[in-house]
Amino acid sequence: MQTKNLALILIILLGTFLRVYHLNQGDVLGDEALLGFRSVGLTDFDEAPKQTTPLEWFDGNIPWWTKLSFHDHPPLVFWIQHSFISVSGETAWAFRLPSAIFGIASIYLLYLLGKSLYEKKVGLLAALLLAVNSNHVYISRIGLQESYVIFFILLTIYAVIRTTKNPRFFLLVGASLGLGLLTKYTAIILIPLCLVYLLIYNRGLFKSRFFYFGAGIALLIVSPIIVYNLMLYSAVGHFDFQLSYIFGQHPKIWQENPGKQIGSFLERLTIFPTRLFLTYSPFFLISFFSGLAWLMISRVRKKPRNIKDKTTPSDTIVFLSLTFLTILIIAIGPSYRFITMLAPVMALTLGTTFAAVTAKKMLNGLIFTAVGIEIIYSINTNLALSPRGIVPWAYAATAEETRSYGYHQLATYFNQELKNLMPALTLEPRYKFLNDLQTKSLAEDLSAKKLRQAIMIIYDDSLQSFAQLWYLDRLQVYKAWPVLKLQTHQSILAQNGENYFRSAGFSRAYFILPTKAVPLKSNSPTSQGLSLAHNLQIAQQPLAILKNDKNFPTFYIYKFTP
Repeated sequence: MQTKNLALILIILLGTFLRVYHLNQGDVLGDEALLGFRSVGLTDFDEAPKQTTPLEWFDGNIPWWTKLSFHDHPPLVFWIQHSFISVSGETAWAFRLPSAIFGIASIYLLYLLGKSLYEKKVGLLAALLLAVNSNHVYISRIGLQESYVIFFILLTIYAVIRTTKNPRFFLLVGASLGLGLLTKYTAIILIPLCLVYLLIYNRGLFKSRFFYFGAGIALLIVSPIIVYNLMLYSAVGHFDFQLSYIFGQHPKIWQENPGKQIGSFLERLTIFPTRLFLTYSPFFLISFFSGLAWLMISRVRKKPRNIKDKTTPSDTIVFLSLTFLTILIIAIGPSYRFITMLAPVMALTLGTTFAAVTAKKMLNGLIFTAVGIEIIYSINTNLALSPRGIVPWAYAATAEETRSYGYHQLATYFNQELKNLMPALTLEPRYKFLNDLQTKSLAEDLSAKKLRQAIMIIYDDSLQSFAQLWYLDRLQVYKAWPVLKLQTHQSILAQNGENYFRSAGFSRAYFILPTKAVPLKSNSPTSQGLSLAHNLQIAQQPLAILKNDKNFPTFYIYKFTP
């Protein structure tokens, strides 16, 4: 086996370890809960009262086209996560694994891109830098769309480069672009990026029939979201959540626009460098900007015959990618997850620089030092239970989004408590489509000969919203278990009497009281929750104390008769 092939295998193995090791470790506390929750049953509903969906609007007579997409995102990620959940179960591991796989595949794609644009050494160095880059490791370990989008951006750019030698690669361009748009609308940036590149260097390819075949493939792939939006507009007079915002429609049905409060252009432009500094290791950033400056200066020093010769086609696609992606990120708001899209281009730029300086043996140590520092930084940010040091010098701010606080232990507890059981009593869902989901689940439980138990689960209102959705609402929506907020439970008792649930036939109840060790909506559990826990403890009710990986109490679980 050739040394460089072995090096590539080792790089991919290193990248795989950083992305897959303890993939289930971090709690589901962010937007990935919204994706994972809906991916379980491919149901466009996530308990958001101020951002309702067409399933709620048309309940009882849901149109066929609502199955083609989702009200706020294209469907590909939901479809893929659903497939993995169907095989591996309703776990964070299942819906995060596709992100890790796309992240690992992106390492190999960047190698191919660097090799095609420059040489094999550049491809290897770029792949190595991406494999250990803390930001790319972060986005590959959570169930969001960006890891997928990065993959399709790299695949599309690679295919565009290959069209210069073989126009048939436009078929791959169309397929990759279409799948990127079916993943997330941010992939639209590929269209101007690739068109500008072709206009500069290969405008003759616009005459190729394969260019139009590729465009047709892209349109065919994105046809589900085109049909969905046309039918949605016909039915209610506006497009989906993202497109309606872009076109300034602002329908009243959506009372909130989460993720759209991004400030003025100047505010976004000002905060961009800060977010960049908080999410990439300082050494990586210093190396990248030094390498970018060197690359630009070395090209300018050339004596070009004309404007087009100031840079090579390879440099042009790198500079265009950096420019268009930066414009996109500033336009949509420099969130941590969006800034990750710069990681491959930054790694490629740095790989180009490192490949040039390896000719000077005295500088090889600098490269090994940079990679070593990034590995330590990445492990401290993404794998450590409790990162050491301070942000951003020792670890990135993204660590706060992937930390293990104790919600996974709550899921494990109820998985054991409800194992081989099914609800004997259920709560009446407010929508017919939810009733249909629960009816299907109960039928499957009966076929599996699970034991009926009249159990209900009550939780304190202070639980973090995303955690509530994934860890508890999922049990009610998809498994029909009666799950109630404490405030709702108390309100029902106030209206119907203290014995209401006991009279209804419930024989056992669980009450979940969180501690301050886990993220909450407020600083502490509610006074109602503390009062109920106090009364149950006086009555000597059975109590389970859940602890996180650091052995701190995270949840008190009380079992009692309703």
